[in-house]
Amino acid sequence: MIAYVLLVGLPLVGLAGVLRTGQRVSAPISVDGVWKLDLEGNPLASGPCGKPLASLQASSMTISQSGKSLVITLDTAAKSPASGSLEGSAFSGYVPLNIDAAANDPACARNSVLALTANVDPKTEPRSMTGTIAVTGCSSCTPIRYRAIRENRSKRRDSH
Repeated sequence: MIAYVLLVGLPLVGLAGVLRTGQRVSAPISVDGVWKLDLEGNPLASGPCGKPLASLQASSMTISQSGKSLVITLDTAAKSPASGSLEGSAFSGYVPLNIDAAANDPACARNSVLALTANVDPKTEPRSMTGTIAVTGCSSCTPIRYRAIRENRSKRRDSH
């Protein structure tokens, strides 16, 4: 009888405690998928970083999500994946970018990073976000505002 209580009863009590605690935990909003970028204004006017920023116009950003952690890939920038995070509806990501156009500007670092920040609107369908793209390490580069809309999963080429 004692063995039964120890081997069955205690694990059941532990499971009930875990399930009760888990009721208060909520999943982060979903940002996984392919997002179509639309830059506002003239990216070429943003200083020496204008050319790399202009290449992002009408490009795509792919986000893979695991909880609050994100892996971001831009189809026109460095093809290597970059990191990001999600806190509530606040999105942030950092994509390495080698800016050759900024090499002549002493205010810009040779290996700069695109810093993307945005607020995701979870109520729209398809989901959208608005924010800014800035080039870190380049004080003469002006941040650019952008809007991104997630492609419907049924329209994606890789959907099943």
